[in-house]
Amino acid sequence: MQAEAYDLASEVLRVSFNSDIKKNNKRCFQELLFQMLGAEFKGEELILGYQPPTKEVYNIILNTRAGEKWPNKAWPDENWGSLEEKLNKEGYNVSVQHKQSKEILSNLKKYMDWINSSKLIITNDSLGMHLGLALKKKVLVLFGPTSDKEVYFYGRGKAILPKGKVGCMPCFQSKCSLKESCINKISVEDVYEEVRNY
Repeated sequence: MQAEAYDLASEVLRVSFNSDIKKNNKRCFQELLFQMLGAEFKGEELILGYQPPTKEVYNIILNTRAGEKWPNKAWPDENWGSLEEKLNKEGYNVSVQHKQSKEILSNLKKYMDWINSSKLIITNDSLGMHLGLALKKKVLVLFGPTSDKEVYFYGRGKAILPKGKVGCMPCFQSKCSLKESCINKISVEDVYEEVRNY
């Protein structure tokens, strides 16, 4: 199996490191990894290896950070603030990532505990998205510079993309070369409506 995986790894590497191929890729990474092992992906769940002890206490958590390596994935702070305000006015019990303690933000298990404490996570394409899916949470994910096609949502999530055509999407660049990143073209109203519909 090891030799076969090595022989079939070239396709995964091509998709991972060639932006032109990556742009046109329509397969999620689970499919690519299963293919590398000579198998077929049939919707097998992610295995986390950790079961958080927390219970659901929030309707929604806003996973507001995108990581230092990918500032281009980050939705503007003012948008997160406006969304939080709208959701609170509607009576949703909301928790926000950047308002959490240092322990939650710097300890992976505590971070997973926090994600597990909600029914729905709204997030950028980030670690929080992957953990939310692994913890079987409903997820709404804001995509701009990266591809939503690479993510398998297990019937529990949805990609939110900028409305209208943005020709350079997905660019897979950590920083935007234009005046305004495509992620900024996702409006607070668009995300709010997705929450209402979900």
